Amino acid sequence: MVNVLCERGAFDAEPVTADDVPRAARVHDRHHWLVRRWLELLADAGRLDRDPGTGGYTLRRPADRRTVEEAWRLVERQCAHGMCTPDFVRYHLAHVERLDALLEDEQNPFDLLFPEGRMELAHAVYRDDAISRHLNAVAAATVREIAAARGGGRRLRVLEVGAGTGAATAAVLPALDGAAADYLFTDVTPFFLAEAKERFGARPWVRFGMFDLDGDPRAQGLTPNSFDVVLAAGVLNSARDPRRAVATAAELLAPGGWLVFTEPTADLPHILLTQGFMMTPDGGDRTRGRTTLLSRREWADAIADAGGETVVCLPADDEPLAAHGMHVLAARFGTDRRDLRADELAAFLAERLPAHMIPAPLQIVDALPVTGNGKIDRKVLASWRPAAPAWTTASEPDASSDDLTARLGRMWADALGLPRIGPDENLYDHGADSLVLARMAGRLREEVPEASGVAYDTLLRQMLNEPTVAALARALRALRDHGDHGDYGDHGDEVGPGGPASAETGTASGARRGAYGNTLLVPFGGGPDGPVRVLFHAALGTMDYFQSLGRELVAQDLGPVVGVAVADADAYCAIEPKRLIARAADDYAESLIADGHTRFQLVGYCLGGLLAVEVGRRLLERGVEIADLTLVDSIPMFVETDEELAYESIFVPNLGLDPVAAVFGEEVDPADVYRAIDLLMAEHGNRVPAGALARLGGDLGLDAVAAAVRARSALSQGERLAAYARASAERAGVPVGPELVPSLFRVCRHSMMASRFDPEPYAGDITFLRATEAQSFGITAGVTHLTANFWKEICLGEFRLVDVAGNHFSVIEPPHLSTVADHLAAPLRRSPA
Repeated sequence: MVNVLCERGAFDAEPVTADDVPRAARVHDRHHWLVRRWLELLADAGRLDRDPGTGGYTLRRPADRRTVEEAWRLVERQCAHGMCTPDFVRYHLAHVERLDALLEDEQNPFDLLFPEGRMELAHAVYRDDAISRHLNAVAAATVREIAAARGGGRRLRVLEVGAGTGAATAAVLPALDGAAADYLFTDVTPFFLAEAKERFGARPWVRFGMFDLDGDPRAQGLTPNSFDVVLAAGVLNSARDPRRAVATAAELLAPGGWLVFTEPTADLPHILLTQGFMMTPDGGDRTRGRTTLLSRREWADAIADAGGETVVCLPADDEPLAAHGMHVLAARFGTDRRDLRADELAAFLAERLPAHMIPAPLQIVDALPVTGNGKIDRKVLASWRPAAPAWTTASEPDASSDDLTARLGRMWADALGLPRIGPDENLYDHGADSLVLARMAGRLREEVPEASGVAYDTLLRQMLNEPTVAALARALRALRDHGDHGDYGDHGDEVGPGGPASAETGTASGARRGAYGNTLLVPFGGGPDGPVRVLFHAALGTMDYFQSLGRELVAQDLGPVVGVAVADADAYCAIEPKRLIARAADDYAESLIADGHTRFQLVGYCLGGLLAVEVGRRLLERGVEIADLTLVDSIPMFVETDEELAYESIFVPNLGLDPVAAVFGEEVDPADVYRAIDLLMAEHGNRVPAGALARLGGDLGLDAVAAAVRARSALSQGERLAAYARASAERAGVPVGPELVPSLFRVCRHSMMASRFDPEPYAGDITFLRATEAQSFGITAGVTHLTANFWKEICLGEFRLVDVAGNHFSVIEPPHLSTVADHLAAPLRRSPA
């Protein structure tokens, strides 16, 4: 810490204050709070002197790179003594090497914990070092003792929250082998669930699902008094309010239940050097905020405030491991009450009452809600109805009574290598992507009679929009009953209410034609209260990119979440590109108004940014309230071109391919492609005419670009698209049907042509969430710096620019997704009415 601050000029003019250092060291605003905390830790460690009167800091023990290297070599030698693993050291060294980029917010800290999505370093951090092994072993022993102390043949109901990499799970599950247990492994995102099912799914008493401790448990399928143990390994401090998280866990515990958790109990330097860059400070104050890490005393107080008693807190002060500043705590709740279970109550009532008199569902609650005058608050009581649980095991029989749904479920389970997949489980959560969906679209037409006459593009777009088995089954039944019109029902050119497009011939699962034009409305869910939160399709015209974000917004329960997609790809591509954005915005705005909504949050990603702004303008002109308009890394098309290779380079990242290597060739330097585009744009007034790339020259780099363009242009576009399909299949290890790439490219190309569009000024506020990591799209890589100014210039209201971690694609996927969702929730929470 001292070394990097010195090298960045923080102490060039001593003494310096906590306000001076972040500015002098050019620290991004996001991390000012963290550097302030570093200074306090360094003063406590004797590296800095702090004047108590002025608050000024001066160096006591400077450090240079040689000193830092020697210190880390000393740490590395501890691996031989079992204190940590080489991967544990490597994780921390990666941060040391990238501290400049981290401080400037140009390095995503999640990529250092999960490099290329791998788990090895995360396991080293959470499982393999000495203190983690100790804490997990104590937690496992505690749960084993709790299970052994139970009698009466009851199953031990365990909920693990924030299970993540499964470090604690791996220790606890063997301790429960042979015991009567029901174990629910949960995490806030599906990111970890697939690996967890693979590692722990052999135990039939282990279930898996998503749960957010910050959300309403009932809205996520959990009810009070329904678990005997809540296990939380290093996750309570990550909650928005750790004390509230303890209270939520206590509410889920049955009388006599246990909360067992591990936590850092101090601001540890190595944590603030690494995971500090992932943290949100208390209260969201990124200037002077503190960490949310609590001391042992503060955890004990939080437990007492929630009605519990701390029974275990280890290691003790006199134990060597106490120096690590991490502890396992076990607290018991509700020892003054009798443990009553809903299933036991239901059985008792069934013996004494007719079936129609037994309420369902049953909940065991500590008290009923009352109004200010002491009467039962029926409105609150009605809101307590729990959502249907979505927990799954790795191998449970398909109980579907519907033959088509069962057959489709078996096909999808086979395609994804699973014993079973539930009808309403999201296929993306189990490893599906557009390539897998494309392959399945071909199989469906060959193997499922109900799909044999359905157009390939119709099947593919249906699954991209609603990736569940149940939705697919309902879509096939609807298409069978109404006939396959090529997409979601009939379409026409100018369509209003009562016209062909208003016929609800979409899927019975909720996706349906809007009242106007080529609009497909795809509901994600969410409660009825609050503004309608609208997600506008990107260049492919579907909702596939929004599955994770849509579910995250639903979980926030701030209003219904609706996707706007293209209902008919043929009709979409038939509209002249110069008219497409305005025409689509007309249809989308009228369809949203026709549904009776009066207040909206509009969210545009990629091409959807133009649609969100244009729809927003039309809604404002109609007197409709826009609660918020946020654009998520929405990059307009700054280049006007007739060059087909340019459109192909924009498209192939959707297949997971590098746009320069795949389209122009491995031998071409991306910098030369970007330079070529800049030269042609300057020469032709922001245009890249067809053939102009092939005529470039003047130096070796431009000669290489021109030669590559001539060689690629000698192939037909069909041949090039087939080559992209082969490369994508090789990369993903999944066969790609020949129809996929042409089908998606046709819509993407048309969208890109249309997005060379200059909107009129927008008389409202705009928030622009800009991804901090560069994402190459071939010809557009050199112009993305123009994006923020583009949106700022059309915004007549307040323009807010917010940098968020991730690249253009990863910004709306875990783990960056939660940050984007929080930004989208913030304006609605500030003005809920």
